[in-house]
Amino acid sequence: MSDLGSTAKLIGARVRRVEDPRVLLGRTRYVDDVQLPGASALAFLRSPHAHARIGSIDLEAARQAPGVQAALTAADLEGFLPPLRLEYDSSSGRPPCRDVVWPVLASGKARFVGEAVVAIVAERRDLAEDACERVEIEWEPLEPVVDVGRAAHASSPRVHEEWPDNVYQHVERTHGDVAGAFRSAAVVVSERIHSGRHLALPLEGRALLASWDPSSESLTVWASTQMPHVLRSELAQALGLGEHAVRVIAADVGGGFGLKSHVFPEEVLAAALPRRLGRPVKWIEDRREHLAASQHARDEIVAAELALARDGTMLGLRAHAGNSQRLRELGDEAILIFVEVTAQIHTHLQANERAAALAQGHEALTRRVSMG
Repeated sequence: MSDLGSTAKLIGARVRRVEDPRVLLGRTRYVDDVQLPGASALAFLRSPHAHARIGSIDLEAARQAPGVQAALTAADLEGFLPPLRLEYDSSSGRPPCRDVVWPVLASGKARFVGEAVVAIVAERRDLAEDACERVEIEWEPLEPVVDVGRAAHASSPRVHEEWPDNVYQHVERTHGDVAGAFRSAAVVVSERIHSGRHLALPLEGRALLASWDPSSESLTVWASTQMPHVLRSELAQALGLGEHAVRVIAADVGGGFGLKSHVFPEEVLAAALPRRLGRPVKWIEDRREHLAASQHARDEIVAAELALARDGTMLGLRAHAGNSQRLRELGDEAILIFVEVTAQIHTHLQANERAAALAQGHEALTRRVSMG
């Protein structure tokens, strides 16, 4: 028998996959496969505007629709479910950023196409969606912010009016004698690169089923998530529960690609409603919701210059990067991506014998802006 513990013997070998039969035979269990007695379906009415004030919301017709059990706006969540918050932690050692409040349902203004404004709970998903079509909202469209460069400009419409501008985070990093590297360069080449916006697009969208047990005062959640422990912690905090009272089950996950490494307002609301309504609640994201309202990435513009010696040795790198992030994407980590890449380039050059003494420096400026 071959020693499968030896990595060398696996290189180039045919390795039999052991996980496929269960998947191919339909023996998997995704969130929507979990059926609980009396479970209700949750659907959202989302903003059709990238940037708009929300006037009056008329839910009367929706509440009278067949099978509807609840119709909620941000006003109905006051005192019940607080907004999500991202606050800068000065002890984290990360670059400073602005504090962000992310409402579970949009209040006063919608800041991106697909932002949830109204939540409908009904006996079935199709009934909830039909009720969404009966909601009447008065919109006041505002000028959208759709360009990264313009979003960072002081004259741009502000997505978050409590901010002085749209810049969420501004970071500058310099290593070595960058100016000297460019002064001594025989050749300087430059490039402007635009990486378009894209999203994960897993086969299974975001999904969550929650059930509240009043006897033990505990919450059980089935979720399509890449981080069940973090989801448990965040749900416990948002719902005012101890972590011991929240159980998160992540069985089979139909793809994630980083998208499901976050906690979203829809998940928090779906987890909160069973305690309020006295019945399990399930939310299954459809494809249109995913395309509009799940987390997007990139939409980054990088302007870079590379200083080179006559023999092609790289002496220095100067780069300015800006990317756009909608409200739900704001965080402390992504800002470091480009800066870290430049540091890796510098490290690689130092490890290269030919360029060991010639990697004189690099500097990077990265700016993240909020767009609506």
